Amino acid sequence: MEVDVFKIITTIFNVELNYFIAKYGKYKVYAKYPTGGLMEVRVREVHPFYTYAQWLDEFRNRLFEKSKNSKIDFEEFEKEMEGLLKLYAHLSILRECHVFSEGAERELDVHFLRPFMRFLSELDKELRSNFVERAREMSSRALDVTIKVTNAFGLPVPDAEVQVSYVRLPQLREVAKAYPLFTLKTDETGCARIRLPQPLEGGYRIDVKKYGKTAFLDVGSCNYVEVKVFDLSGLFSLFKRKISKFMSKV
Repeated sequence: MEVDVFKIITTIFNVELNYFIAKYGKYKVYAKYPTGGLMEVRVREVHPFYTYAQWLDEFRNRLFEKSKNSKIDFEEFEKEMEGLLKLYAHLSILRECHVFSEGAERELDVHFLRPFMRFLSELDKELRSNFVERAREMSSRALDVTIKVTNAFGLPVPDAEVQVSYVRLPQLREVAKAYPLFTLKTDETGCARIRLPQPLEGGYRIDVKKYGKTAFLDVGSCNYVEVKVFDLSGLFSLFKRKISKFMSKV
């Protein structure tokens, strides 16, 4: 089966997503600011959605480049769509994690998330595909993650508060901006278990603030992280159990 690229882009893609590309796809925006009677031209900061607008624009250009007589095989079209589905899932996760400001979240919802789902819905009608279902499945995809807190002797630290945050640039380590998501406590085995979604970029920062310890977790490649802290309570508990066991035999 062949896909009519020209028809898809002009009658569905552009109708739903061209506004997002046009609004956020400019790298530098010059604006006039009043300064005591005079107007000063300044460069406005690049919008955080710029990268995503570029992603959409590149997808559109790539489809035209790969098509022959405005047609492309459905299998090839599916491969190109995979990146867009991952982008939708990623931005859905970021919105749920409240990474953006309240105003930016609203803009994302109005100008991208809803229009993108309408785009997929029209695609499914046109091509008898299941892109809507796949996008929803991707955005809800999560892995079971275990966070373990141990002391220098390898003993578990129970009842330790663990804060989980999303970080977009984990390679910056401790200086990367973190977006706190929630706090949970370890059980008697020193473990805290939770389900975390797989973002398209970035990862998670784990903070055990009482001990000033931090770890980073890439959900895509690992679902277990151990944080070692300086804590003697586990050692004391072990001694206490051993003494009790010894006394019971006397």
